[in-house]
Amino acid sequence: MDKLEALFHKEMLSLHEKWRSECSYTATVFIKIVKQHGGVKAAQILLRGQGLSRGFLKLMTLQRLDLSMENLVIQPKWATLFTEAEREIAKNRLEEAGSLKSSGSTMDTFRPKKQKPITGNIGSCPKCNSAMVLRTSRAGKKFYGCSNYPRCNGTKSYLQ
Repeated sequence: MDKLEALFHKEMLSLHEKWRSECSYTATVFIKIVKQHGGVKAAQILLRGQGLSRGFLKLMTLQRLDLSMENLVIQPKWATLFTEAEREIAKNRLEEAGSLKSSGSTMDTFRPKKQKPITGNIGSCPKCNSAMVLRTSRAGKKFYGCSNYPRCNGTKSYLQ
């Protein structure tokens, strides 16, 4: 493993620690793959997977795709470790999540979108009185969630 690969491996392990500390999320499959294959090979395996991983979906739900492996892969300092096709897969996943800020032909790193609290007659969070935000579940159903998530998991149903 060369120096750049070793640094990327450390970054992948660091992502997992941030998920645990900042998002209360433990990705056991992710960390197992990273430890077994190394950071670069693990990223390549995950990029070849069909669809979005549970980890990516979880980070998307938490509005923390800035901590995703895909966001790490598209950073220019790691470009020599991945093929253009692999970087394109990572970029496309972030774009599909509606969260990649593009400027011209360069691939900027992800900037999480702030969701505006909903105003009107839906009221405030039933648990902590914070503003509510319109969200979409993994199943595609809309609901109102607390703007304080993940510290508060208050929800209200969304009636269409």
